[in-house]
Amino acid sequence: MVVITMKTIALFVSAPIDKVKRDSLSLFLTEIGNRVSVVPYGICETNDDRKCIDSLGNFHSSFALQDLVARCVATGLDNTKYLPDKYQKYNLQRVRLKTSVRGANLFSGSATNFNSLICLYIKCFEILFEENKIDCVCFGLDGACNNRLIPILEAVCREFAIDTVYLTNPLHRFVIYDNLARVSEKIEEVYLDKIENGLSHAEIQRLVNAITAYIEFKRTDMWLGQVSGTSKIGGNETKYFHNKLRLPSMRPSYQAIKLLAFQLYRICSDRNNIERRLWSKRIANGMISNDEKYILLLPNKALNYRTNFIAPFYSDLRTIIRNISLSLPFTHSLLVRNHPGTRGYDVSCLEEVHALENVAFVDSEMDLFDLINQADAVCTIAGSVSLDALLCYKHLITFGNQPYLFGDTQAPVFRVTDWEELPTVIQSCIHNEPDKEQILAYLYAFIKASVGMTVSLEHTDWLDEDCDPSKNQPWFKLEEWQNIGARYLARHLEQMYA
Repeated sequence: MVVITMKTIALFVSAPIDKVKRDSLSLFLTEIGNRVSVVPYGICETNDDRKCIDSLGNFHSSFALQDLVARCVATGLDNTKYLPDKYQKYNLQRVRLKTSVRGANLFSGSATNFNSLICLYIKCFEILFEENKIDCVCFGLDGACNNRLIPILEAVCREFAIDTVYLTNPLHRFVIYDNLARVSEKIEEVYLDKIENGLSHAEIQRLVNAITAYIEFKRTDMWLGQVSGTSKIGGNETKYFHNKLRLPSMRPSYQAIKLLAFQLYRICSDRNNIERRLWSKRIANGMISNDEKYILLLPNKALNYRTNFIAPFYSDLRTIIRNISLSLPFTHSLLVRNHPGTRGYDVSCLEEVHALENVAFVDSEMDLFDLINQADAVCTIAGSVSLDALLCYKHLITFGNQPYLFGDTQAPVFRVTDWEELPTVIQSCIHNEPDKEQILAYLYAFIKASVGMTVSLEHTDWLDEDCDPSKNQPWFKLEEWQNIGARYLARHLEQMYA
């Protein structure tokens, strides 16, 4: 065990904790306790989440945002006059907030407008850090990196000189960043070195093997089942509930619910009729001919906070679709593939697609890599699917000048910061081959700076010199990945404070 000055580390936990996540949190706390002299704290959103955290018995203390909000409201701190000007530089006006989290109304007091909500959250985190000496706030293990409060919490951490650590998993590999834009100095350093000095034949071969393994993994039944899996209410439970409502004592309630159900049916039917009409331009599996020429747009998951925060002026999907459509040559069309985690479609986007002759939606069940391979370029906003495009050696177009994933270097990506540039960028993509050396250099840097979700941190990885591809473990193991993440985060903190 490395003996160092005692550090105080807060783990931000945003999601309800199931058994797997409980085990992962317990393992992380055990690992970090064995590696670093640390006092662990827990930060969560609701009081129910706090009870789950406290039940682990490993945290020194825990804090629920719901309690902090109540304190601020009770003491009159939910007012914009308490918002210091120093937070203006963080552009928190881009954050989209909810006034409740999973049914817990956090703002039952006087915070009724956007400015008050921003101020209230800032004061909550300031109080937390003023009353408790926190050296580092960690995001990860349970999807915390996707929480929309992250920009606010990071801003307060910056003002209090608190370290931030983000455990993320693009390409189903663990990589740690110190910022929400997911820019890694280590990745940029390796990338620039490989651009200057090139990759050896052996390095290229190992990298190609890794790319092949990842694509094969994304096509497995296990992964496809994870993406499309849904839960349904069983028929027996529904039938029991329906019969119980028809008892004489429940007849008034039954009639009211029946009327409400009929009204909802009419509303949904009207919406479905609109969607069915607009879906006339949907492209199903097997309907794309081999000589079809198109640009592929891969939007973020609905309500992903990074879309609005990382690329605020390019976050409206309807505008993006229209502007790409207007920028295409008449030889090409635009295909839009919804994020598989997004349920349903925005009717306004369907209307936009229906109105544009050179645009169509494609089923999200269609093979992603088949779609990418035939496209002349792939467009994304602020999503890790950017890396999937590079895996297929395709031109990548992103929107906005924020260095999401790729940093400030001239990575193999076109950054569009003016819509009038887009036609020229698209023409360049159509008439020029992608720079494969740049793409391989970036993918090599990314995989080199990340950790696989396989068996253990010590296991031979794809780019190691002694790696035998025929004997290497699968790209991802469902039963292991959270434990690997916990150990990786603990090891990283050990290296930070050793």
